[in-house]
Amino acid sequence: MEDMIISPAFTKRNVAVVLQSSNYYTPFTGITIGSLIENTSPIYNYDINVMTLDMTEQNIRILYRMTDRYENISIRVHNVLKYHEKMKFYTRDRFGTENWTRIMLPYIMSEYDKIVDLDCDICVNDDIAELFNISLEDNYIAAAKDLNVPGSYARGEIFKNYIDNFLEMNSPHNYFQSGVTVLNIKKFREDFTLEYLIGQAQEKEYRFIDQDLLNVICEGKTVFLDFAWNYTPDTYKALPWLSKEGNPTFYNNIINAKQNYKIIHYAGHIKPWNDMTMELAHIYWDYAMKTPFYEILAWRYTNTLTGILHDKLEGI
Repeated sequence: MEDMIISPAFTKRNVAVVLQSSNYYTPFTGITIGSLIENTSPIYNYDINVMTLDMTEQNIRILYRMTDRYENISIRVHNVLKYHEKMKFYTRDRFGTENWTRIMLPYIMSEYDKIVDLDCDICVNDDIAELFNISLEDNYIAAAKDLNVPGSYARGEIFKNYIDNFLEMNSPHNYFQSGVTVLNIKKFREDFTLEYLIGQAQEKEYRFIDQDLLNVICEGKTVFLDFAWNYTPDTYKALPWLSKEGNPTFYNNIINAKQNYKIIHYAGHIKPWNDMTMELAHIYWDYAMKTPFYEILAWRYTNTLTGILHDKLEGI
């Protein structure tokens, strides 16, 4: 497979950010990028790269126009279909083929040593350069712990078996959420070939797709981020197993993140573009109104409400 050559957009103070997006997800990707842009600093250069399999030229042009006023921000969209051709990756539910692009980033971004990788259901509320500058030393990744995993592990034998025997992880407390990460892709290239990473991705039917595989590969080589860098509005689901008395450190970190979030990650099934009443949805829509995608988002939301009302009326 011939490598795609993507060089850094800037020669100095280059903050590299990567997102994976389908064409349908372009408006959500644009809102994530818009929030990132709003919190940039003039002392850094922001190199934003969007990986896609099917984004249209029209949507690409709209994304590009978002940086017209900025000399220190670049957006480039890369079609990575050739990395997926003839590959059979397991997908399920809302986890699409695009998710597997993350596993191949060390080689797609072969001119880079380090990147921030973001999901597209995110609002960035602080300077992403601060996250990029976190020291990884000899570790593969920086990520926040997934607080729901230890709770699920403690409550059910099926999930316990999945962590212990399918993923073969040493502890559920090592499991992280991969929607906001800093990747030491230079270290990945030193230790793993592209063929190895693809082979591992195709070997099993992972429940949480690329996130599971990253956890398997990176256990013991992870820098755990403060929860403020990946605050999920549904964190309350984890609180029954997290108590102030039993887990004071985790508990206090969650409360602090809730009050001082740097990144909001709407990671659950409910998204702010489908439900304006969810926690912190108003932040998402505030950013959305400042992007060229607001009208299409509002149109989709109206259609969603119309469909719900129609279904309810059909049942009367």
